Amino acid sequence: MPLTRHLNSFKNMLALSVAVILFTACRISGGGIEYELSRGIIDPYYHHGYEVETNFAVSDSVYVGEPVLVGVATFGDGCRRMGTLNISVDGLQALVEPYDSVCIPPSRTRELRVLEYQSSFVFNQPGHATVWFMGLIHPEDTLGAHKVVIEVFPR
Repeated sequence: MPLTRHLNSFKNMLALSVAVILFTACRISGGGIEYELSRGIIDPYYHHGYEVETNFAVSDSVYVGEPVLVGVATFGDGCRRMGTLNISVDGLQALVEPYDSVCIPPSRTRELRVLEYQSSFVFNQPGHATVWFMGLIHPEDTLGAHKVVIEVFPR
C-alpha cells in the first residue's frame, strides 16, 4: 500500500510539472504576451555577432496604372513579429513604411528574426518616380530612409 501511495503521488507531481511546463511554453510562444506596432528596422546593423543586410525590392520600371511591386525585409530580435506595411502615393513619390509587431515590454533575445513584407501600388502619371523606404536604421530609434528611382512609362 505505501508503494501505491508513492506512485500516485509521483504521478500527480509529474502531471503538475507537465502542466506548468505547457503553461509556461504558451506564455513564451505568444499566449498572453502583448504586442504593439513599431517601425521596422530596415538597414543593416551588427546583431549579436551576425552581420545582417536587409533587402529592398521594387519594380525597375512600369507603365502608368500598372502595379509597382515592392518588398522590404526588416529584422531584429525574437520579440518581433510580422506587422503591417503602410504605403502612400503622392504624384510620382511613394512612401513605403514597414511596421513590426513588437512585444511589450521589449525583450532582447539572441534569436535573429527577418520579416519580409511585400505589396504593390500604382503611379497614375508618367515620369521618374521615387520610392522611399522609411524605417529605423539602428535599434536606438534613429529614423532613416532608402531611396529608389524608377521609370513610369505612359500607356
